[in-house]
Amino acid sequence: MENAPSPSGSEESHQPEKAPAVPAYQTFGPDPTKFDDPTIYHIRDITEDTPEDLKKEILGVARYPKSDLKDLTPGTPPDKDFSNPKPQTQINASVFANYVEPYVRPLTEEDLSFLKERGDRVTPFQMPRRGPRHYKEIWADEDGAMAIDPPTEKLPPNEPRGSMDMMNDDIAETDAVAPGPLVSRLLATFRSEGRISNSEANGIINGDMEVDGEGGDSSSALQQPATHMPESNQSIWKNAPATRTDYATMDERAMQELIHIGFLSADDKPDYDGHFDDEVAARLRYLQDELRKQSIINGARKARLLELAQHRMAQQEYCAIEDDLNNQLNAAYLKRNRNLGKGKKNNKRPGGAGGGSHAVVQVGAGGSNTRGLGEEIRALMEKKERWTSVIGPVVDYGKAGIPKESIFDEETMKKYMEKEQEGWNEVDE
Repeated sequence: MENAPSPSGSEESHQPEKAPAVPAYQTFGPDPTKFDDPTIYHIRDITEDTPEDLKKEILGVARYPKSDLKDLTPGTPPDKDFSNPKPQTQINASVFANYVEPYVRPLTEEDLSFLKERGDRVTPFQMPRRGPRHYKEIWADEDGAMAIDPPTEKLPPNEPRGSMDMMNDDIAETDAVAPGPLVSRLLATFRSEGRISNSEANGIINGDMEVDGEGGDSSSALQQPATHMPESNQSIWKNAPATRTDYATMDERAMQELIHIGFLSADDKPDYDGHFDDEVAARLRYLQDELRKQSIINGARKARLLELAQHRMAQQEYCAIEDDLNNQLNAAYLKRNRNLGKGKKNNKRPGGAGGGSHAVVQVGAGGSNTRGLGEEIRALMEKKERWTSVIGPVVDYGKAGIPKESIFDEETMKKYMEKEQEGWNEVDE
């Protein structure tokens, strides 16, 4: 052992030999850019058309739930970091309570009265008369100020003035000469007949040739108007007395003719100053029609809300009575528990140990000193059980949830729209 060589002095090293270096091309191939890397660096998107096997492969799971329960969550969860300092502006609890109070407060009779109210159905649909004064002058009088614009001198619009003989270039662009309101309306109803003149080659229109072989002047027949009367060719018609040709006379004679033929009644007095046929009146009538349609829609929706509000008030009454029964039961149980430890005064029997007397405990017939529920508690429990089992299913046990679909569906609203339309028809009649 003394002659054994030391490890440090040995010619052979105790360390194993180094492994030969592995060339890089053996790991990544001759071209590392074309190496087949199985690692997925991008998470692929999942759509509705993605197969189930591919979804599991992308998510890296063997199975996953079909629903994320988003329809049961109260809104979108916050994805911000609120662990940092608090916001500088904090909302008090009382402010928040006052904000949500109108949305969660119980319904009252005032709410039902509002839903039953339909408003004025007559005044907004009356056509106002046109006043004799300009609206700027009326507003200036109401404000106690002077009109800014100078008053314009305008002649009355519905007044016949002058005659056609007075028309010239100087007054053509003014209102100095104007027909009456009736003549103006009659002239506005005239339409072009589209009659062909006699400037054609033969003066005969297609279809007007005499096919029966009868002779005659066809051109003279075409020149006669449809209202031609043969007796108008007599001399008495031609020598009619001369009349005034001013517009006032023409308007009066036109009125008399319309009354004579029965087109107007003798008692009719046209209101030309009403101006129910101008652009403003037409726009007002259009807006009144739109208001009527929207009022019918609003009335139908209020009727639908009234039905739901009445059901909700029934639920509120059910919950109030149920809470009252629960309070009565709690009070009865508290009273029973307070009196449970209080028994009758202990009866002492003389001659016993410790002074000649000891307490005698009264034991019931069943060997227990417990008390029953009592008639009062039993009656309250039966009353609450009947209330819950009979009235509860009618009002959904007082539970008011958020509807999953619109309460104004088409089929339901069609019925309310018909009822509302009938109410408007009765007002019109």
